[in-house]
Amino acid sequence: MMGRKLEEGDWSHVYCKARGIEMPDWSNFEVDVEIPGLALELKMMCVSESMDIKDICGTRLMHPALTRKVSLPANMKEEKAMRSVIADYQRVLDDRLQRIAAISGDKPVELRSGWLIYESSLTEFLYFEEPTLNLDPEKNWAVWKDKTKNTKSRRRGNKNLWIHSRETKEKVWSVTGGTAGTKIQPYFTVPPADDPNLYYFRVQGEPVTDATTRVWVTDSTAKSLSAILGDLETVRVSEAILRASATAPTLSSTESHELVHDIIISQDAYDALKEKFAGVSDEHCFQLLCKQLAEMA
Repeated sequence: MMGRKLEEGDWSHVYCKARGIEMPDWSNFEVDVEIPGLALELKMMCVSESMDIKDICGTRLMHPALTRKVSLPANMKEEKAMRSVIADYQRVLDDRLQRIAAISGDKPVELRSGWLIYESSLTEFLYFEEPTLNLDPEKNWAVWKDKTKNTKSRRRGNKNLWIHSRETKEKVWSVTGGTAGTKIQPYFTVPPADDPNLYYFRVQGEPVTDATTRVWVTDSTAKSLSAILGDLETVRVSEAILRASATAPTLSSTESHELVHDIIISQDAYDALKEKFAGVSDEHCFQLLCKQLAEMA
């Protein structure tokens, strides 16, 4: 990413590459992945890096926007408004089922939601999937909340419909209306850390042992570094980093979709790499290292 904000289209690209699925023409208005038997909607959420991302496991979070393909009838009673929104969302799901059924033949079809939770530094990630289900209006109740009440906002008619589970009493949807349109903000639970359906992965500075760290660089950066040093052995690369001088990131970062190459270096070398080369990522730091080593050669 080289410092650019992660977008849903980027994650769709990674997901399809990982599963060997042809990348569709991505659109923020359609489901992200459509293959025979499956319609998968991918949703992302950035979390604070003030805590270990694994501490989020087992907790409930709210996503800012599940869909905008619904309308919020602000003049209705709570119960009727809730049923209207649920009916709107059911039409969205029915449309997805029809689209997938049309390409699936006799294969059973499934709707899923894929949840990606990530840090802004794009270091650690959590990912899991679950069936996409609508609410049962008989099992939930709703209440209107005026967003502009007791605030200095000048907007009018900006209301939320809070929908709660009758069984747990917890809020399950916050349906937000306003001048920008209507959106469903769902509450979801992250699986516990030991759940086999939860994927954790780290793509920068992954500790291998107490003394070593794995980093990933693009194929072209790995080839450049190998050409300069002779190979990418742990000791050789680590020593090159420790000998290098601190430098400002004068090399502009360039986004790439290349394959990546993993390199294992000492933890001391990784700490030095991040301190000496203030790049936007491990890849950028190694680009700066290669530039300095090439100039010294």
